[in-house]
Amino acid sequence: MAGESELVVVAEGDTPDGARWQVRAGGTADEYLHAWKVISADGEWDSSGVGGPALPTDGRLVDVYCSIRNPGRPDQGPLRVHVRADPRVRRLHLVSRDGDECDALPVADDPRVGVTLFFVPTTWMVRLRSVQAFDAGGQPLTPPAPALCAVVPL
Repeated sequence: MAGESELVVVAEGDTPDGARWQVRAGGTADEYLHAWKVISADGEWDSSGVGGPALPTDGRLVDVYCSIRNPGRPDQGPLRVHVRADPRVRRLHLVSRDGDECDALPVADDPRVGVTLFFVPTTWMVRLRSVQAFDAGGQPLTPPAPALCAVVPL
């Protein structure tokens, strides 16, 4: 049976444009929350969070969430991608609609509820085209899939 974890800072880092980011997460397998915050060099910040089951309930290995300042105007700020994944997922390959690509490693694992978290602060001003999950040995766990990205407005 999955345990419970409290909402705590699970990862921190820097964005490509020099801002700082922080991810907090916790809860149960059925009611999990992950939230991120990005603080720019001038002290301005934005954040968002997603609640619900820790893992997808439809058999997928990843739930992809994208945050942009204004869903109608994605050019108003860079795309931020946050993912909840099955613990077998150890790397993601992301491709933007403009053809930009990047790989992402997990920022945190929460073994008490069986979820792995990814946070990717990109410089992209467009949404994702596809996401592919890989295991620890570099083998694809899924074929490249269209990015069914739940947009979380800021």
